[in-house]
Amino acid sequence: MKIGALTAAWAGQPLEEVLDFFAGAGLRAVEIGTGNYPPNSHCDPAKLNADAAARKAFMKAIESRGMVLSALSCHGNPLHPNVKVAKSNHEVFVQTVQLAKKLGISEVNGFSGLPAGAPGDKTPNWVVAPWPEDHLAALEYQWGVAIAYWKEQNRFLEKHKVNMCFEMHPNFLVYNPESLIKLRNACGDRMCANFDPSHLFWQGIDP
Repeated sequence: MKIGALTAAWAGQPLEEVLDFFAGAGLRAVEIGTGNYPPNSHCDPAKLNADAAARKAFMKAIESRGMVLSALSCHGNPLHPNVKVAKSNHEVFVQTVQLAKKLGISEVNGFSGLPAGAPGDKTPNWVVAPWPEDHLAALEYQWGVAIAYWKEQNRFLEKHKVNMCFEMHPNFLVYNPESLIKLRNACGDRMCANFDPSHLFWQGIDP
């Protein structure tokens, strides 16, 4: 097992300085954000996909410090009811998967996304109660949207031999083991887990 960290909290510092800090602390793995919620200041997938020399330099910066790139991170909401937000988040996801394949990385981390509660709504709606029944209707609609999207992305992921690892996070459709397994069963084996036990503790779930 290698202990690592996500660079997003150090987005304002150069990648090399962050890697030096990680290596000095004894970390041996690094997860790097590629855009959406985590900034892409350390890894711009559009630029790296287009430049083999830049990809080589990127990996050298990590490996020369005795570290491995454990995953790329594109946490976002590709199911957002705002079409522009959804499209932008989806494009970053696609670019990240393409980059992962080129770098020889098999894991991309992110969120499941969260749709609106009904067609025409403008705000994502996190449903956590079964009553009144309106909420169950909203949840059924959301799962229809999510399954249609992620089933298509599972085929894309399979083509690239990359796993999409979902962080079970509040305010997203996949927020606990039950919802993660539901999505995986509906969409395919490329739907995996980015396991953060802190999100289970507050729900009273024993990790």
